[in-house]
Amino acid sequence: MQEFLSKHWKKLLAGGFACAAAFFLIKISRNYSRKQFRKPEEDKCHLSDYEKKEIKIPEFPQLLINDLAKQIPVLFERNLLKMKTLTDIWEKSVDLIKEEYVKMIIKNRKDRRKVFYDDKNKYILLVIHLMNEIEDLLKKGQDDLLRALNFKKDLFENSLEAIFTEGMYDEMMMIQVEIRYKLK
Repeated sequence: MQEFLSKHWKKLLAGGFACAAAFFLIKISRNYSRKQFRKPEEDKCHLSDYEKKEIKIPEFPQLLINDLAKQIPVLFERNLLKMKTLTDIWEKSVDLIKEEYVKMIIKNRKDRRKVFYDDKNKYILLVIHLMNEIEDLLKKGQDDLLRALNFKKDLFENSLEAIFTEGMYDEMMMIQVEIRYKLK
């Protein structure tokens, strides 16, 4: 080994310097390309920027709310809503929000396409903002239907909790899958 090192020490030293130089060149070029193509204001894109945007959920027509509420059979078991009633409330709330949902999706998609290649962080934040908007929209639809049915939100939430504690996870998962499918 010592014999090998004594014969090739110049080559090994040159190779070591070449590796170190290549490492620094790659590091410098990566930093330079990041700075060159990234605008300073893009670095300051945070979720809080989108949290500040007020989510505007429209008022739904009362006639439509009442019509959908009439289509929900109200079934109780032990002073809680049955699974069929809960399912119908979810389905009818999707029917209620469908038009506004489509508008939100289209607007957000256009906004995301504008920043897709330029700013991945802003793109991700737009996706998160859309999820929050959809969640608020679904809550608003459910709340409007619950009011039309003269139910308190607590009754709805307690009924859901009871179903989960009874171990009906599979049924709840299927309902959520159906809702997602219906929205698509």
